[in-house]
Amino acid sequence: MVELTYALVLDTIRTAGILVGIYYYIMTLRNTNRNRQASLFSTLQHKMDSTEFRRAYRTIKYTYSDKTPEEMWDIFQENPDLVDEVTGIISFFNHMGWLVQRGLLDIDAVIGNSVDVVSFYELARPILDDWELRTGFQQNFPPLTYLYNEMKKQHDKIEKERKKAQETRYG
Repeated sequence: MVELTYALVLDTIRTAGILVGIYYYIMTLRNTNRNRQASLFSTLQHKMDSTEFRRAYRTIKYTYSDKTPEEMWDIFQENPDLVDEVTGIISFFNHMGWLVQRGLLDIDAVIGNSVDVVSFYELARPILDDWELRTGFQQNFPPLTYLYNEMKKQHDKIEKERKKAQETRYG
C-alpha cells in the first residue's frame, strides 16, 4: 500500500501547480495569437474599406476585366497611375498571402471579406505574365499565389457544398 507522506503530498501539489502554470501559459499564448490575428485583420480590413482601395479594385476588376494583356499593356502606357493602382492591390494581396502562409493570419478570416482575391488573381495573372515577357522583370509573387490557391480550395469547397444543398433541396 502507498503511504502518503508529507513529502509526497508536497511533490504532488508542486507538480499540479506546474501543470496549471503550463496550461495557463498555453492559454495566454493562444489568446495573444488570436488578438494579434484580430488586430492584423482589422488593419487589413481598414485598408480594404478605404475609398482609394475600393475605387482601384473596382476600376481594375470591372472596367478592364474584358481586356487582353496586350490591351492592358497599351492602357498602362497611356495611364501610369493605373499601374500604381494595380501594383498596389497586388502588393496588398501579396502581403496578406505572406501573413496567411506564415500562420499569422487565419485563412478563414480572409475568406469572409468582401474582396474576391480569386477572381482578381485570375484577372491579374495573365497581365503579370505579359509584363514579365515584355520587361524581363520576374513577376513572381509566391505569397499571392499561395493565398490564391488556398482561397480557391475554399471557394471550390463552398461551391460544392452549395450545389449539394441545392440538389438535396430541389432534387
